[in-house]
Amino acid sequence: MKQRTRSMWAGLTAMVVAVAVLCSPVRAQMGGMGGMGDMTQFMSPVTKKAVTTWAQMLKMDADQKEAALALQEGYRSSFKAMTEETQKTFREMMERARESMDWQAFQKEAATVGKEMTEKMERLEKGFMNDVKSLLNEKQLEQWPRVERARKRDNGLRFGFMAGQNMDLVKMLEAAKVDVEASPELKEQVLRYELDMDREIAAFEKWGKEQQAKQAEAADMFDMNRIQDMLKEMTDVSKRMRDVNRQHAKSIAALLPAEKQGAFDLEVKRKSYPRVYREVYVQRAMSQALGFADLTPDQKEAITSLRDGYAREAEGLNRTWASAIDEKEEKEGGAIGSMMSGFMGGGNEKDPVADARKARRELDTRTKDKLLALLKEDQKTRLPEDKPDPRENRMMDFGFDLDPPDKDED
Repeated sequence: MKQRTRSMWAGLTAMVVAVAVLCSPVRAQMGGMGGMGDMTQFMSPVTKKAVTTWAQMLKMDADQKEAALALQEGYRSSFKAMTEETQKTFREMMERARESMDWQAFQKEAATVGKEMTEKMERLEKGFMNDVKSLLNEKQLEQWPRVERARKRDNGLRFGFMAGQNMDLVKMLEAAKVDVEASPELKEQVLRYELDMDREIAAFEKWGKEQQAKQAEAADMFDMNRIQDMLKEMTDVSKRMRDVNRQHAKSIAALLPAEKQGAFDLEVKRKSYPRVYREVYVQRAMSQALGFADLTPDQKEAITSLRDGYAREAEGLNRTWASAIDEKEEKEGGAIGSMMSGFMGGGNEKDPVADARKARRELDTRTKDKLLALLKEDQKTRLPEDKPDPRENRMMDFGFDLDPPDKDED
């Protein structure tokens, strides 16, 4: 049991380092050596969607865009070959480790292979980016730094160890349908945000590479003092990224038209606290029920009242839940610290986050029961299926808030 706990900690440490180096985590599968079976899962290649966005940012003409997309095809093919080669290497490493049970040797080899893979992927992407850059005219080249910053955010803001860390405010504005170009003051504020966040992402990546080098040279992969020091540093860097987002979100919101502020605020909340502010089943069910053509006037009035009452009560419970998350992260050092506290036996203390989550779920259940009581039997059968949300299994993503990498088009 002690060895397993040490393995989990060391495996988690290696994964955190990989996240910081590559700035692009995805869900890691539990198993083996703390889930560190294949580091290619941390990579996030440039997609056609990203290149199309760049074309819009740079105002590429049709020929330039076509050439850039053709370059992406070649890049994607090379990326696929590299990941397949690395996956094969990791499978062979894992088999040797299972036979020998020498997990310390595995961790050292994993760090070395991970470093080599990182360098190969960086060279591949740098070459691709330079090829795209060569297509541009002088005026477009002036905007190229924005493309580079956007690419860093695509990678570096896909994960979050702290609530609000993995939030790209540029994308939040897009989701709220805000035209940044329409306001010089807003455009300038967004530029300041891009520059500030770019510095923090670069600092996190630099820290990760330093830790990767230390990990490969460490005499004892299970040195708990070293692991705890590393995670404290990681938490400090994560807090700075979170704070940049929070500070700029307030500054940006103050410059928005009144009719856009609510939409932007909601996008920020959903990204900062996805488990709190995501749309839940009962909300979808009420929306769908209100669209039924065979509702009686009394039914429609009752369901509308139920929906509005739910929204008011949920808003207060959601604020309590989000505040509890913030307080817990400050106390324990983010999501990773909370999980490790559980490993160390701190799970018996009163947990305000669990209490707040329970209160919101009880509201969801009560509201669902009331909705069903208002509907006829044949109407109930037309409601959406109530499926478990896989995002509720927080252990499977080690407590990170994660955005899966964008899927490329075939």
